[in-house]
Amino acid sequence: MLNFARRLICIKNGHIGLLYTVIFFALFFFLQNSAEACPCGCGATGPQVLYPGEEWKFFGATTRMSNFETIRDDGTAGSESGPDYRDTLTLAVARAITPGLSSTLTVLSHQNMRDGEDTRRSLGDPSLSIRYTVAPQNMASPWAPQIQIFMTYKHPVARSIYETRVPYQMDVFGNGTAELVPGADAWFGMEEWRIGVAEQFSVGKERILDGNIKLSPGLSNRLSILGGYTWLGQGALLLAADHEVQAPSFVDGVKTNQRATNSLSLSGSYALAFRKTAGASVKRTAVGSNNRNTTASLSATISYLEAM
Repeated sequence: MLNFARRLICIKNGHIGLLYTVIFFALFFFLQNSAEACPCGCGATGPQVLYPGEEWKFFGATTRMSNFETIRDDGTAGSESGPDYRDTLTLAVARAITPGLSSTLTVLSHQNMRDGEDTRRSLGDPSLSIRYTVAPQNMASPWAPQIQIFMTYKHPVARSIYETRVPYQMDVFGNGTAELVPGADAWFGMEEWRIGVAEQFSVGKERILDGNIKLSPGLSNRLSILGGYTWLGQGALLLAADHEVQAPSFVDGVKTNQRATNSLSLSGSYALAFRKTAGASVKRTAVGSNNRNTTASLSATISYLEAM
């Protein structure tokens, strides 16, 4: 644990100048040893995957987001707004409950930066997840799917866009509502080539925010399709495409517009040692057409994972 903490501190202190020069691959949603999920605007992280013989899993990642740009209702790009950069530190710990059931606790820390403005920092919205393997993979049938179901609860801690008190939304780090995120995924292939599909929903709880603003969030649905190549025992490359739709919400009784976001990510991992994995990723949000009422961004992540 001490070595794990030291690695994370080194990553956090040194990542700002390195992200755009060394990051091309990463751990991302359901990538070999971990799974990460984020409904629109929430920053919630889903459950880690514990494999047979693993009792604990520790995950740390640092992410820089940039190139923020608003996407209007008609799909056209608007002017940039908000911070120039957002840095996020993610820490997660998972524990096996039974051979097929595990739980994960995730906490986050954010900071927003913009030229001419004070840097703002905040804890992110923590989450608690459970994951159950319904059908494990079998070497005798390598293309039989591994099917898993999961449930994540995200608790609102960070300030939302409806509560901002400073220019450029520098104090915004969450979406302001508690969420339940049920979902399922299926993986095909135990050899070099693998494909996967996942679907999850985000059910937000109605809440009265600071200033007596009543927020009634709409249901979100995200579909992910993933495919990649694995060097068995060494690492993996993965390409993922996501399509997320959020139904209209109500803010003080006023109906908002539907939100739609397409994303692409390229990620990979490398086995440093037995049950120790490093990774990095790049992700582009609001890719292609049919994006609306969302925010385009570019993010880069480096990560470290250790199982026991």
